[in-house]
Amino acid sequence: MPEKLSLDPSLKSQELRLEKLKLNKIELLMMIGMGYLPFIHLSLSLVVPIIFAFYLPAVGMFWGVFSGILTFYLLPPLCLRLLVPDSKKLSGGYEIGSKKYLIWWLSLQLQMNFNRLGFLEEVLRIVPGLYSAWLRLWGAKIGKLVYWSPGTILSDRQLLKIGDQVVIGAGTKLIPHFMNKDSDDRLRLFISNIEIGDRAVIGGYSLLVGGVSVKADEVTLATKTLRDASILKLRGDWDAN
Repeated sequence: MPEKLSLDPSLKSQELRLEKLKLNKIELLMMIGMGYLPFIHLSLSLVVPIIFAFYLPAVGMFWGVFSGILTFYLLPPLCLRLLVPDSKKLSGGYEIGSKKYLIWWLSLQLQMNFNRLGFLEEVLRIVPGLYSAWLRLWGAKIGKLVYWSPGTILSDRQLLKIGDQVVIGAGTKLIPHFMNKDSDDRLRLFISNIEIGDRAVIGGYSLLVGGVSVKADEVTLATKTLRDASILKLRGDWDAN
């Protein structure tokens, strides 16, 4: 009689963790549907100039292209502010598929085209003050005379709080969210603001994650990941381990 095979205990543990990550059909459909928002956003921005060209030729091609550019840059932040006002209040650890997780997922999809096509933000940085003004439209709190070096990468723009005369070094990443296990060994989404005080200088090619607070006049080292206990503030039910 063949010997009965038993499942490795480590594999059983992995199965249990995966079981906790399963989404119900409604949650899954909502996430898939929101995943089409970047494509819809890009399509609308391309359609607007075409409408002007074919149906409003008297307006002129220039204004058609200009309206398409405005649609591309202004529609997502306005939608975020009007349709998802609670996205600025996210702070803590949330289960995948929960209401607040889906709110964050929606806000992420509204910003996805700018996350994937970084040169679109570099264009705004050419004009002094324009990029900071655009970030304020998302809901970010940006001070005066902030210098954005080339290659800066942002996510969850509405969760940024940056003071006056701050210098962000080249290639710096500001990411207010990350995935990690909680105290019960469950995978969760953790979100919190990133705060940078007045006149701080962030060294180039650094990574700042959610919950980091850099003091006024502080100068951080280049290529550093800011998550150490001296400046990392964990809020809500976060697990620091």
